[in-house]
Amino acid sequence: MSRQSTDLLIIRHGETDWNALQRLQGWSDISLNEVGTNQALHLNKYLQTQYLQQIYNSNGLKPTRIYASDLKRAIQTAKPLANELSIQISIEPNLRERNYGKLEGRNWREALEQQNTSGHIAPKDFASELEVESLAMFSQRIQQGLNGIVQRYPGELVIIISHGGALDMMWRYFKGLTHNTEREILQRNTSINHVRYAKNEWHLLDWGHQAHLES
Repeated sequence: MSRQSTDLLIIRHGETDWNALQRLQGWSDISLNEVGTNQALHLNKYLQTQYLQQIYNSNGLKPTRIYASDLKRAIQTAKPLANELSIQISIEPNLRERNYGKLEGRNWREALEQQNTSGHIAPKDFASELEVESLAMFSQRIQQGLNGIVQRYPGELVIIISHGGALDMMWRYFKGLTHNTEREILQRNTSINHVRYAKNEWHLLDWGHQAHLES
């Protein structure tokens, strides 16, 4: 493994009550519900017994850092893993979900005027009076958070706990797509994604991994 490359394991947080009710959360600081707490425990077990072992066998890498957005649902998802690995959780506010302003708390299908039930949607900008973060600003801060981490920790494997919308925006950034490109994969709660930054390029090694969610 080149010391000039950095691996990121980027994971969506566990379920909250607002997830279950299909409400837009954004910057609203909602805690994990019982299902989400159990998902975080199951995620930790799966990472420890299978996924991280596979990465080590293939690349000789073990996690050295754990980052989470500053919202409770991300931090709570990270805690079982941080305790298991004896790694302190570092906070990166730039990895927050999109700020949905006055739309937060509303059913996301109604708020986004989205009737498609496939789960694949194209994000959009909203009227200024709704105080929703623009796609350009959202993408820019996500990029700042990611780029800061890979620049600080060359040659390391860093685990990141973030959010569904943030992961969709990361995917567009990694693939060089426009901010409003329709997503291809629905990031379920605690889905796992493995990317590598090497020679100024992003490489998607595993995206939308959900094998642990089927058991």
